[in-house]
This record gives sequence, C-alpha cells and structure tokens, in this order.
Amino acid sequence: MVKQFQLSNGQLSVTPFAQGTQQYGYPGGSTSVSSNGTSAGILWSIEAGGINVLHAYDATDVSKEIYNSNQAGARDKLGAAVRFTVPTVINGKVYVAGKTELAAFGLL
Repeated sequence: MVKQFQLSNGQLSVTPFAQGTQQYGYPGGSTSVSSNGTSAGILWSIEAGGINVLHAYDATDVSKEIYNSNQAGARDKLGAAVRFTVPTVINGKVYVAGKTELAAFGLL
C-alpha cells in the first residue's frame, strides 16, 4: 500500500498523511513521480506479483487512485512481472518492462 508522509521543519510525520487502499503483496511496489512542471503530479507504482499492475495516484493525495492497468480489461493488462521494475516516464508516456514485453502507456 502506498503511504504519503508530510515533511515539516525537516522531519517526516510519524503517521501517514494519506494512504492508498490497494494492498501490495510480496515483493511490494516500485514507484516514480511525474509532473507537468510544478503541477499535475502523479505517483506511478507497479504492483508486482505474478502479473504486474500499473497504478497512478494523485501525488498530492495518494488516497486518490487515478488509474490502474486492470481497469480497461485486456487492453492495458501487463504480462509476467520482473522484480524491482520501475515505471519509467518519458515525454508523456509511461514504460513498464516485463519478462517478455515492454508496455507503453499514454493518452489515447
């Protein structure tokens, strides 16, 4: 589960400011952040297991999931997972590597 902590006077809060609801199994998730300058921040997270799932959360409040790759049926499904794969964001697209494929996500 992704958790968001608040930074104040150089210290992190003890309890999460916000957290997602999706429980990630072993080995957890890998994350990266994208934005459009200083706005529209998105936390990208790969839930690894037998099959990868790409999640997108509002970076200002990670309790708000914007998207996940299981929402659109077979169109966005990812294949077999590779441990510790990190979502890579370049020029408005998100790339996720799998054991036998490279998936690219962007606006339709």
